[in-house]
Amino acid sequence: MFVSFACSKQGSSHIKNNKPCEDSSGCFENKAYNTHIAIVADGHGGDKYFRSKFGSALAVESAHEVIDRFIEYTGENKTGFFDADAKNDPSKTSGNLKKTEEKIVSAWRKKVLQHIQDNPWTDDEKDFCKKHTIVIKENDEHQMYSIYGSTLLAAVVTENFWFVLQIGDGACVIIHKNGKAEIAVPDDEEQGFGVTKSLCNTDALENFRHNFGFEKIIGATVVTDGVSDSFPPETYLEFNVIELLQNFVKQPEETKKELQESLPQLSERGSGDDVSIAGIFNQAEAKPLIDRIVSAVKIRKKIKDLETELDAAKREYADLHLPDDTAKNDLSAKQDTSEALPAATEAPVPPKIRRTKRNLLIAAALLLLLLAAAAAVYFIIAVGKEEPPQAETTESVLPAPVQFVPKETPPPPESPEDSNDEESAGEEEEAAVDSQDMPEPPVPTEPVTAQPSPANSDVGEPEGEPAGETVTEPPPDGDAGEITEEAESKEHNTAVL
Repeated sequence: MFVSFACSKQGSSHIKNNKPCEDSSGCFENKAYNTHIAIVADGHGGDKYFRSKFGSALAVESAHEVIDRFIEYTGENKTGFFDADAKNDPSKTSGNLKKTEEKIVSAWRKKVLQHIQDNPWTDDEKDFCKKHTIVIKENDEHQMYSIYGSTLLAAVVTENFWFVLQIGDGACVIIHKNGKAEIAVPDDEEQGFGVTKSLCNTDALENFRHNFGFEKIIGATVVTDGVSDSFPPETYLEFNVIELLQNFVKQPEETKKELQESLPQLSERGSGDDVSIAGIFNQAEAKPLIDRIVSAVKIRKKIKDLETELDAAKREYADLHLPDDTAKNDLSAKQDTSEALPAATEAPVPPKIRRTKRNLLIAAALLLLLLAAAAAVYFIIAVGKEEPPQAETTESVLPAPVQFVPKETPPPPESPEDSNDEESAGEEEEAAVDSQDMPEPPVPTEPVTAQPSPANSDVGEPEGEPAGETVTEPPPDGDAGEITEEAESKEHNTAVL
């Protein structure tokens, strides 16, 4: 179930200047295809547009007729928005809307010319043109269109799709199922400062803008600039949900009456211009969700207000707070001596700044600890990899380790004499081996005197040795001098003998 409405009221400035309401509006329904249409138009207020109030009415009439025919034709033939594949081809849908806009412009122009023919210029109009030096040229169609100049905004809502059309200023708003409202048609950047696009322009077709969608929405509104300019930009969308959607869903008839009464007050508080509004709300879809939707909008508004206040406070604080260096320089410049200012004259540091400094100091200390720990670990690893220093080598006073050599078993003796000789030879070899294996006893410090062999005393020099020479063991280190002298004396005595 849909609820639709439309309302136009004379603006406060028009009442003061004794000018008629130049806005028009209307809401329509195509029951065969459950389609609802909301339209508003704003006739231009300049002197040369002295029939713009008729032009806005003709704009609403032309848009309704063309859109209604478009709905019926496409619905019967399952084309346009009723084509099952339409959502997959946005360019085709946009092309259909362009054709609709072209037909609206053509229909409006025909109606303007027909209206002039049916309603010749009155004496009051002729006096008005004479007073404002306006020359009417009957054969100049462009001038005829300008006299009826008007903007146009239209919204169409069904169960399965929606679209909006706009030329000139004003606002088209759609409300999604989650309660989020948005401007459906972006503003025309070329408009403003008294310049607006119009059906009377020669390039009117190029100046049309539109939007569409195939999702289900719960509302759409169209307003003239007299309404949209009466609100701050950030609150107009909230007005569509909190005031219009909520009240029309809960009590539509009472809200229509209240709207008729409140629009003139809105114009007086706001733009002063004529005000027109028309809308469509899907009551069946919105009613179960309306309380939550309104709560969500209010919460979003609070969040936005808090963010705005926070930004303003940050800017104010930034203007008041000075960096530390600047503050110190300012204080030192004002002081004639090195004495510090009393504590009472120092600006208190905000708690937030104190906490920030404290956190920075803690973070710096932790960083230093981490760096120190990392350096210690690195040092330990580096030292562990180095080889320990080698001690200086000196001759060991300890005896060499004993080497055990296995003894060979002698063959059996061939004769007693040979066995005795061999046993004595084996004992001598074992003694020699033992003497090699065992460590040498410490060398006595006393000098060792070489005794002459008894054989040498009787027989003389042994065979093979030079006469007059005696073989002696080399003395140990340290006593070499004494032993050498004694050996030389002994050799001398031996030689005499």
